[in-house]
Amino acid sequence: RIEVEPRRKDNVIAGGAGSGVGEFLAEREINIALLQLGLPDQFIEQGERNELLAACGLDSDGIIRAVLQRQATKLDKKRSIK
Repeated sequence: RIEVEPRRKDNVIAGGAGSGVGEFLAEREINIALLQLGLPDQFIEQGERNELLAACGLDSDGIIRAVLQRQATKLDKKRSIK
């Protein structure tokens, strides 16, 4: 079983709530894969919120895709260790 705790922000990732969660977990030596999803640290064109979230991979499909990709990466790493 692979556990991933996704956190989505409607803001940039760096220095935000997800970073705080990561620090909290690290200080307590809690080993969990933290997947931080947020806006890229760059200018984003204007548009409808749902369209912008989808373009940044922050809609439901993008979040599911990111979680599945992270799980596949972790499985690949486990298999390569054996």
